[in-house]
Amino acid sequence: MRDRADQFINEGNVFAGLDQYTEAIVSYDKAITHNADDAVAWNNRGVVLDNLGRSSDAVASYDQAITINSDYAEAWNNRGVALDTLGRYSEAVVSYNKAIIINPDYPEVWINRGTTLVHLGRYSEAVASYEKAITRNPDNAVAWNNHGVVFEYLARYAEAVSSYDKAITLNPDYPTAWYNRRNALRQLGRYSEEVDTCDTILALNPDDADAWFHRGNILDNLGRYSEAVDSFDKALALSPFDIMAWNNRGVALDNLGRYSAAVGSYQEAILIDPDYAEAWNNRGVALDNLGRYFEAVDSYDKALALNPDYAEAWNNRGVALDNLARSSESVTSYDWAVTLNPDYADAWNNRGDALDTLGRYPEAVDSYDKALVLNPEAADTWNKRGMTLSKLGQYAKAVSSYDNAIAHASDGADRGENRGDSPGRYSEAFGSYDRSISLNQDCDQAWNNRGVALDNLGRYPEAIISYDMAVTLNPDYADAWNNRGVSLDILGRYSEALDSFNKALDLNPDDADVWNNRGVALDNLGRYPEALSSYYKAITISLDDARVWINRGNTLDKLGRYLDAVASYDKAIGINPVSADAWNKRGVSLHHLGWYSEAITAHDKAIIINPVSADAWKNRGYASGNLGRHADALDSFDEAIAIDPDDANAWYARGFVLYSMGQYSDGIDSFDKAITLNPHDANAWHARGFGLFKMGEFADAIASYDKAIAINPDFTEARENREIALQRKE
Repeated sequence: MRDRADQFINEGNVFAGLDQYTEAIVSYDKAITHNADDAVAWNNRGVVLDNLGRSSDAVASYDQAITINSDYAEAWNNRGVALDTLGRYSEAVVSYNKAIIINPDYPEVWINRGTTLVHLGRYSEAVASYEKAITRNPDNAVAWNNHGVVFEYLARYAEAVSSYDKAITLNPDYPTAWYNRRNALRQLGRYSEEVDTCDTILALNPDDADAWFHRGNILDNLGRYSEAVDSFDKALALSPFDIMAWNNRGVALDNLGRYSAAVGSYQEAILIDPDYAEAWNNRGVALDNLGRYFEAVDSYDKALALNPDYAEAWNNRGVALDNLARSSESVTSYDWAVTLNPDYADAWNNRGDALDTLGRYPEAVDSYDKALVLNPEAADTWNKRGMTLSKLGQYAKAVSSYDNAIAHASDGADRGENRGDSPGRYSEAFGSYDRSISLNQDCDQAWNNRGVALDNLGRYPEAIISYDMAVTLNPDYADAWNNRGVSLDILGRYSEALDSFNKALDLNPDDADVWNNRGVALDNLGRYPEALSSYYKAITISLDDARVWINRGNTLDKLGRYLDAVASYDKAIGINPVSADAWNKRGVSLHHLGWYSEAITAHDKAIIINPVSADAWKNRGYASGNLGRHADALDSFDEAIAIDPDDANAWYARGFVLYSMGQYSDGIDSFDKAITLNPHDANAWHARGFGLFKMGEFADAIASYDKAIAINPDFTEARENREIALQRKE
C-alpha cells in the first residue's frame, strides 16, 4: 500500500508541475485512499487546492498533514500562506512560528512571515523577519525586495533603496524591485537616479506605459521638459486614455512656453474626464499665458466648481481677473486662496498687488507682510511693499523695504511661484455652556464644550475662538487642541490645524484619533508621505479603526499607489464590512488600475450598503462603460441622476452611453440636460452636435458646433465637424 501511495503522490506531483491541478488532486486523493496517514499527500494536496483558489480547503488539508506529523515544517509554512490568502493574518503568523520552531533555517517561511506581518501593519517585526531570511540565504532577491518594501512603509527610503539594490544585484531582471526602487528614489528627491531606473525598467519592457509616464514626471522635475514631453507621448501611444499623462504633458509643454499645445493636451484630459479639476486649472494657466483671460477665468471656474477648496485655482483665477482689470473680484479670489491655505505666499503677494491697484494701501501692506513672513527672501515683494508705503507717505519704512529688496535681489533669492459631543440640540448646548462660563471664566472644559457646540452648528471660526480660550486657560488640554485642529481643518487652514494636532500629540502621543486627524491635515497639504506615517502611528495604536485605513487608502490613491490603496480599503472593509465609503473608494482605485470588473463589484457593494450614493452609481457607470457594457452603464447613470438630477457630469456620461448604443435622439436629450445645468460646457455642445449630425439634422448640428466654438475658439475638432456638417447640408 505504501508503494502504491507513493506512486500516486509522484503522479500528482507531475500533474501539479504541469499546472493540471484538478488531475493532481485526484492523484493525491488516491494516495490518501491507499494510505490515509501520508502527511506528504495531504500537504501536496493543500498546495494544489491553494493554487486553485480554494484556500479554506487547503487549510483543512494542511491540518491533516500536521495532525499526522506535527513536525512537518513545510506543511506549517504552507498553512500560513493559505491563511494569509484568507486574510487570517494572526493565525498565519502562528503557523509560520510553528514552522520556524521546527526548522529555524527555512528562509521561505521567514519571508512569508514578513509578508503577513506587513499585512498586519507590524512593520518593525516584518523587517526582522526578512533579515532572518537574508541571514540564512543572502542570495534571495525576493527577501531583499520585501525588506525594502517594509522600509518604505516606515518612510526609511534610503534603506529601502539599499535593499532594492541588493535584490537587483542578485536578479537584474526583477521588474518589481526596479519599480520599488524608482518609488523610493522619488521620495528621496533623487530624480536623476530615478530616470536611470525608469530606463532600466523600459529596457526590460519597452511597452510599460506606467514607466514612460513616471519617466516624464521625473524629467519635468529636473527641468528637462522636451524629454518629458517625449516620454509622455510614449506613454500615451500605449495608453491613450491616461488623463494624468495628458495633463502632465501639458505641464511640460507649458514649461517650454508652448502654451497652445499645452491647452490641447489639457483639453484631451478633460474630454476623457470632465471632472478632472487639475486639468481645468492648468488649462487656465496656459490660456492666461496666451493672454486669453476670459477663457482662463472660465477654466478656473470649472476647476472650482469641481473642487471649491482648490487654493491654487483661486489664486490663478485672481491673476486672470487682475489681467482683466477686475481687481475687486480678484481680491475675493485671493481671499479664498489664503483662507484655504494661509501659508500661500504667492496668493498673499498677489492680493497685495490687487489691493494696491484699488488704492487700499494699508491692506496691501498687511498682505505683503503676510507674504514676507512666509518668504522673507522675496525681493519683488519687498520692492512692491516699499512702493505702497511711499504712497502712504511712510518714506522711512519704504527705504527699509527697498534695502531688503536690494539685499535679496543681489543674492538672487527671489523664488516666487505662480470630537467631544454628539449631534443634537446644539443651540441649547451653546446657551448652557455660556451660562457655565459666566459663572466661572476659568472653566477650560466649558470653553472646549462651547467650541464643540459651535462646531456642530457649523460656526467654525467662533468655535476656534472658544478652543483658544480653553487652551489659554489650560495649555495641557489635549482634547481642546485636537478639537481646534479639526475646526481649522474644516476651514481649510491646514497648516494651523497641523500645529494644533502636534500640540495634542505632545501631550498625549497615544491618541489614535489625533494621529488620524493629523494624517488628514497632512494629506490636505499634499504632504502625502508624512500623512502615511501619521496613519501608521494611528494604526499601531488602534488596528481596528476603519476610518484610518480609508484615509490611508485615499492618500495612497493620490500617490498613484493604487494596489496599496486597495489593500488599505480592504483593511477598512475587514473592520467594517458595511462601509459604503470604503467599498466605493476601493472601486475608484481598481478603476485607476484598469480593473473595471473588480471596480464594478466594489461599487455594487457600496450601493447595497447605501443605495442612494449617487457617486457610487456614477463610478459604477464609468467602469461599465469602459467594459463596453453600455446598457448596464446607462442603468447606473440613470440611478445616479435619480438621486442627484443636477449632476451635469452624470447627464454628460449618460449621453455618450446612449450614443454608443446608437440611440442618438435620447443621447441628445441627455446632453441638453447637461447643457441646461452647465451652459458653458463646450464639450457637451460639441457632443450634442455630433448626435444631430448622425441624425442628419445638419443645420441644428452646425448651431451646436457654433456654441462649442463660441465657448472655446480653439476647439479644433468642433471646427472640423462643423465644416463636415456644412458640406453635408449643402
